[in-house]
Amino acid sequence: MNKQALLLSLSLLLLFCQGSFAQRKFYVDISKSTNGDGSIGNPWNNLLSGIYGTPQADTSDVILYFRQGTYHITSDSVIYLDASKSGLNGHYFTLQSYPGETATFDASRLTTNWSYIASISGSNIRLQGLTFANLDTISAYGVYISGTGSNIELRNCTFTNMLWYLDTAEAKFPTSSDKSIWPVYVSGSSSLPANVLIDTCHFINIAPGNGALVGLNGTPGTVTQTANTTSGIIYKAARYQFYVSPSGSDTTGTGSKAKPWRTINYAVNGAGYDWSTGSPVLIDSNLTIYLRGGTYNIANTVYIGHNRGQNGKWTTITNYPSEWVSVSGGSLTQKYASIFVIDSASYININGLDITNLTNDSTLTTVVGGVTLKDVRYGIVVEGAASHIQIVNNDLHNMKWTRDTTKAKNPQPNDVLSAITVLGNTNTAITNLLIDNNTIHDIVSGYAEGLAINGNVDTFTISANEIYDIANIGIVAAGNYKWVLQSYPSLLKANNQSRNGLIKDNSVYRCISPVATSAGIYLDGSLNVTVKGNESYNNGTGISVGNEQDSSTSGGHTIISNNIWSNLGPGMYLGSNNSTSTCSNVVVKYNTDSINYTINPTLYQRANGKYGTLDTNSRWVEIVMNRIQNLTFDENDVYSLSNNVLAFAYSQSNLNFTYNDYYTKDNNPCKAYFARDTVGNGITNKVDTTFNQYAKETGLDTTSYLGGVAYNRHGCGTSGASSRAAVLTSSAASMDVADRNIRVFPDPVVSKLSVYVTQEATGKVRLELWDLSGKPVLRKDAVAGPGTTELGWDDVKQSNIASGVYILRVTGATINYTRKIVVL
Repeated sequence: MNKQALLLSLSLLLLFCQGSFAQRKFYVDISKSTNGDGSIGNPWNNLLSGIYGTPQADTSDVILYFRQGTYHITSDSVIYLDASKSGLNGHYFTLQSYPGETATFDASRLTTNWSYIASISGSNIRLQGLTFANLDTISAYGVYISGTGSNIELRNCTFTNMLWYLDTAEAKFPTSSDKSIWPVYVSGSSSLPANVLIDTCHFINIAPGNGALVGLNGTPGTVTQTANTTSGIIYKAARYQFYVSPSGSDTTGTGSKAKPWRTINYAVNGAGYDWSTGSPVLIDSNLTIYLRGGTYNIANTVYIGHNRGQNGKWTTITNYPSEWVSVSGGSLTQKYASIFVIDSASYININGLDITNLTNDSTLTTVVGGVTLKDVRYGIVVEGAASHIQIVNNDLHNMKWTRDTTKAKNPQPNDVLSAITVLGNTNTAITNLLIDNNTIHDIVSGYAEGLAINGNVDTFTISANEIYDIANIGIVAAGNYKWVLQSYPSLLKANNQSRNGLIKDNSVYRCISPVATSAGIYLDGSLNVTVKGNESYNNGTGISVGNEQDSSTSGGHTIISNNIWSNLGPGMYLGSNNSTSTCSNVVVKYNTDSINYTINPTLYQRANGKYGTLDTNSRWVEIVMNRIQNLTFDENDVYSLSNNVLAFAYSQSNLNFTYNDYYTKDNNPCKAYFARDTVGNGITNKVDTTFNQYAKETGLDTTSYLGGVAYNRHGCGTSGASSRAAVLTSSAASMDVADRNIRVFPDPVVSKLSVYVTQEATGKVRLELWDLSGKPVLRKDAVAGPGTTELGWDDVKQSNIASGVYILRVTGATINYTRKIVVL
């Protein structure tokens, strides 16, 4: 063969080889209205034309490109890649998104179980850059690989929105009979199919149920997974969210959202247990029992026992979001029934429920040792060795020991009902208790309290609750009660005392007992409790610190930054009323105690006229000290509607009263009354008639002020001073001030209120704005120099003050001025 012929033969061979090994490319574009020939300029316009129109990859690789768009998969358009599409001679048949575009195979139209988007049983097949999506609510597969093929590759594909159940909150908890999703599934035997590669694929928003992201069945060959990513995967888990509905069933329900139980008790008894080992074991997860909207008329107490919380995980019973849930005790018939009982359980959260309708049954009485025991009921009881208990965001109301309004005005000591009672009745203390942001109201409690902490309770917080219209004390932290020891004889006396508590930011009002003076907040025999930032008004008394029980000790309390006003009696009682008991080491600081002994006929009637007054001339002191030792009373503001300020009954020791500001009806330190019991029998036989006399004789309040005037050891009422002349002078000055020395502008006021004060010497001046209920809404302290000083507020609405009529009060050394003012 000559050289020229040889070159021609080699050229022909090269052209043949190039033609044999060059990729063959075809195209599908569903945006086209007509079906083409698969070329880039005239693509096919449907998926099946592309699959069946492409040749086999026998002499070269074949790539079928899918242009941008969503390709809906139906039972008639499933992608089948069998042996007829196998790549031969080392060549691959590839389905691929066109570079820079996204082709999505959408399975939302598949409705039959065990469907799939793509089925691969051939060899040398590659899927690249494709998105498989929207396979849901059936048992199905994304890409199903089976048969005897080999060299199957899934590269850079995305599997997304494949959910066996569309409610993602429930999708975590499939039962054995529920659906299964497998984005990729490889089924084989005898090591075939072989060499399956899943590389750089992305699994997003998948809830496989009983399936898996990549499922393996039988004995396929090597399946390699490299550099794949996951996001938003909802894996199968032991159920930790359960549902109860008034329309559910305890017989056929599973506790799921779709098949809820009917009763709360059934959920409490059955939720969160793993029975796989034969004996029930709590799963290692926090549990939530959602109550769907409606009313639950419980026939039996919801009992939460010691098994709950043993694993250190929370059990929460709560309303389903945005649904109103009422748990009613109106159908309870058992003696001593409660709506909820938490007995030695731990990590319990009762949240967001309306808890209501509870009444003692007067027919359920028993006689023990000649004593008649009546029915007693509670909204929520926490007892035993409970710990980590949270009662939050609930509304407890309409609970009455009797519905007979006549009987309700004359309860006996064993007529008892309470909205919430915490009773530590074992020698293991109840700890880590939180009662927060509840509303407790319309409770006829007899001899009980609205909210009671008693017995062996150590570390508790009662915060941000609104408690009102209680026919007794609002909140009590108690200890040393004999009936607790008698009822639980194994409880040590030393443990019978609630302690280390915080009562903070509560609003307590209209807590009026028909029997005896009832406090909004009462520390009775407890230990080391801080009462901070509370509002207590329209009660029998605002805050009481005492110890009623025989031969016991209490104290270590801090009463700080509370606002106490408009109670029927004194703002505060401090100290024990029991001659054998002590109350000591109490700090009372930064409180505002004002305008108590309020005249309120409605509340006075509720109290059966047993305390309070309807006569302005019968008002007594703002604060009463009983038997108390080591009391610090510091930097408090005390406002009296009369000229009576403080009373000291029985005996006290180690009192420290400093830097307090007192204000009285006349704001005159020479006409202020301080009653003292110098004998110790509870009768205040000595009355100091001036502030200076009281301070000098007791050594108390020598750094304090009354009516803006500092204590003067040589002032009125002290030896050598004429208190009468001082009284007359001061009274005359006060009367003149109203006409000459105060000017207010403007009235009515929209925003800025100016108060012009004229006085001869530098002195402290206080401005206050009160609403017509007697509650202070604005206050400003200032020092005004000689001459005229402009004081006031740049914006009287700074504290969300509503439009209306208010009382402006200006007080100082020579000022006692009051007038009405209108805020627009």
